Amino acid sequence: MIPIIPVEIRTRQRPKKLKGEGIHTLHYHLRAPHRSNHSFPESHHDFPHFSQDRLEVLRSTSLMHGTFYFAPTSHDVNIPAHAIHRPSWNRVQQNMLDDDAIDTEKEKERCKRYNYEYNNRTLSKRRRLFLGTMIADESMEVIQAVSSEVYNLFHTVSIVESNVTHNLSPRKWRFGMGSDNLLKLQQLFGPKTKVSVDYYVTNLTSTNGDDLLSDYIQREGNNLRWSLNGMEPDDIAIVGDCDETFSRDYLRALQVCDVPEFRPGKKCRGEKIMSSTLVFESSPKCVTKGRRWFHPDALLGECVDQVGDESIHLPSKREWNDKHSNFKEGYGGGLNFTLYDKDGLGGDTGKYPLWFATDIRMNPGNWASSRDGSATGFHFHNFFESAKEIHWKYLTYGHAWGGGGDRPIWEIHEDIELGVQCARGVKYENWLDFTEERSHPMPIYYLNEEARDARHRHWQSIVEEDRLYFNRTESEMKWVFHPPPTSPPVVLVGTNEENTGTIEVNSSLENSILVDTTANCIENLNSTSLLHGTFYFAPTSHDVNIPAHAIHRPSWNRVQQNMLDDDAIDTEKEKERCKRYNYEYNNRTLSKRRRLFLGTMIADESMEVIQAVSSEVYNLFHTVSIVESNVTHNLSPRKWRFGMGSDNLLKLQQLFGPKTKVSVDYYVTNLTSTNGDDLLSDYIQREGNNLRWSLNGMEPDDIAIVGDCDETFSRDYLRALQVCDVPEFRPGKKCRGEKIMSSTLVFESSPKCVTKGRRWFHPDAMLGECVDQIG
Repeated sequence: MIPIIPVEIRTRQRPKKLKGEGIHTLHYHLRAPHRSNHSFPESHHDFPHFSQDRLEVLRSTSLMHGTFYFAPTSHDVNIPAHAIHRPSWNRVQQNMLDDDAIDTEKEKERCKRYNYEYNNRTLSKRRRLFLGTMIADESMEVIQAVSSEVYNLFHTVSIVESNVTHNLSPRKWRFGMGSDNLLKLQQLFGPKTKVSVDYYVTNLTSTNGDDLLSDYIQREGNNLRWSLNGMEPDDIAIVGDCDETFSRDYLRALQVCDVPEFRPGKKCRGEKIMSSTLVFESSPKCVTKGRRWFHPDALLGECVDQVGDESIHLPSKREWNDKHSNFKEGYGGGLNFTLYDKDGLGGDTGKYPLWFATDIRMNPGNWASSRDGSATGFHFHNFFESAKEIHWKYLTYGHAWGGGGDRPIWEIHEDIELGVQCARGVKYENWLDFTEERSHPMPIYYLNEEARDARHRHWQSIVEEDRLYFNRTESEMKWVFHPPPTSPPVVLVGTNEENTGTIEVNSSLENSILVDTTANCIENLNSTSLLHGTFYFAPTSHDVNIPAHAIHRPSWNRVQQNMLDDDAIDTEKEKERCKRYNYEYNNRTLSKRRRLFLGTMIADESMEVIQAVSSEVYNLFHTVSIVESNVTHNLSPRKWRFGMGSDNLLKLQQLFGPKTKVSVDYYVTNLTSTNGDDLLSDYIQREGNNLRWSLNGMEPDDIAIVGDCDETFSRDYLRALQVCDVPEFRPGKKCRGEKIMSSTLVFESSPKCVTKGRRWFHPDAMLGECVDQIG
């Protein structure tokens, strides 16, 4: 529950008490409150000047970190004749927007597209949708693109504007009451949608080293507005930024399909949906193949703070003053509730706390994708109106970058660089034509060629403006972050007759040899040839003799040794372990642990990171399958690091413990192009893991774990997966997505460099019966 501080003109009350009350103060204008002695920076916008009237005339909620002021919604104001917005749709757009009627057959087909069912319980009405977002310097262009996609779909669109940027630099209001900006914005989402821009005035004087603290806290206004507008437990909360949206087709699916995450009676422990979002960089014509974003996010109303039942979903501890911002580590951050359970904060309810809007955005969830892999959302990234706005963003907003003002935009960030090179018409195999995105329609707003061309021309003018400002020539506008691949793929051509212990390679891979102390080249290994390349299977660590000079003897201190001496099954300890992760421990799992099989790839990862990972899982895995390739992801040739008999390989094969079979197998590609997908080689190379697992005797009741070489589940959680009653590991699976994703703490370059609240969501685990070559 968002805690409220009483102020002089109000009594202490829950915001939910305000639900359903009308707001009648319609004619006031806003002015920006003063903060310290700062002056507002020069703006690129023509902001309205507010009158002498004060924010305090609006209904408000004051919290420890600042105050939210709630303005009239679009349903409470009269739009002056001069400000009326009349959308102009072509026939294709209009047909896509005329979708309000529930056609049973169409809805069944729609649900099927996303692997959902459509049943009689969802026939009578659509679920209501409530959007929560924030606004700052996003262009009207991008707001129109998003609002067109969701035209007349949402019950409520809650937008919060702040008087400061993410780094607490003061800013002017863009959407003050009565301003033309606000009047237009409130019409863009359609007459059936209640649109509000509410105002947040911060008390923060420091971000405490967290670039996004202001972002997290500002989103609390969304929860308060949803409550004011009558959100109910069976409604759907959607959280995103102003430049993100689920596709219209997917939103319609969420409204009528039997979505497992939206079935009632949730524990509120993480049953949210994340979009698989196609990214447009600065222009609708600048899309990169294979690049996906994972917002916006959706959650059932019964798990939303201010909406769900807080008598059974008791509060947790949070990062800012224990009551605000994201869940703390162990109290829900990254879905880790171990300390919440240990401290008994949930009582005996068996439930978990209600979620703020920032929790919906920041915590892991289930990936929403279509059956054919096409996108379920769109991200209109950096759709600004001028180069100056881009510089301002990278200087002052979330993930601000200090050099944003002293160099041209294409040297600021890799995302902008992609857009700049696209604007210049540079040929790059990864560009995706607007009409190419598989079966799914592209954004509705840009299904208008004039709109696409107009935005692209404007983006080209922005790039040219910045080039002239920094006095750069065309030839100086080179790739900085994304040099396109220029080297041909490597092809091994066979055995060198003068030395059968090496492999001759083409000239682009000079000196790249696979060391082979047995004088056999990889063609003598067991192999599997596929259309895209060949996998060569080398001996495992259990099949080789380690020379005396290469023997690795790990050195553990007492704490480490105690943590690694955990092989015996102690029933009471295992019950406690399972309880930490909300699993049960029953008699069916007493006799033995499940076997674990790891699949990963290796390239230039340091031995330091491999030692960190292998120490965590020492002697836990049955098999560690590692695949090394003769090319990088962009098909540039590379040398083998872990050739047979090399010191690197001999050390690597010992790091995971003597009980684990460790193999490095070799992949030689036939690919000559990535088909515009930066990660195609990654996806294909991992097929070698399935093949190795099968060779090593993986069974349907074993567990497959996949990650990169610098990722791992914690040892304690892996031990839980081995013995607990894990729902995803019960036999008889449909293989429809029953996998587990890690909530991973991120260490940035050093074990002493960890950021609170930052989470990754790999590695991943799945039951063997759903694994290719095994099931």
